[in-house]
Amino acid sequence: MPEQISDVMLDIPTDPPEDVLLDIPFYTQAPDGDRNQPRQDACEEASIILAAYGLSNVSLSKEKYVQEILHLVQLQNKMFGSYIDTTISETKELYDIYYGI
Repeated sequence: MPEQISDVMLDIPTDPPEDVLLDIPFYTQAPDGDRNQPRQDACEEASIILAAYGLSNVSLSKEKYVQEILHLVQLQNKMFGSYIDTTISETKELYDIYYGI
């Protein structure tokens, strides 16, 4: 067990940049206004889709985005038995498997 908080602190820069602007696409988890399931609980899926497309510099249409959400939901149901409220480790595993980045 650590003796004090400084024993477990990460090496965080003392002078982080004042702002960072990333050119990443953004859509809400229900870009067409349909907040029914599965989109109601698809915030993890939405986050990893936007991150993956932002990192790969590939354009993302609203239609493709909705399709990706539905694919990720199906995959999670197979992998974890549910897509609702996945843990950070499950979300990372999904990202790594689906996007391979």
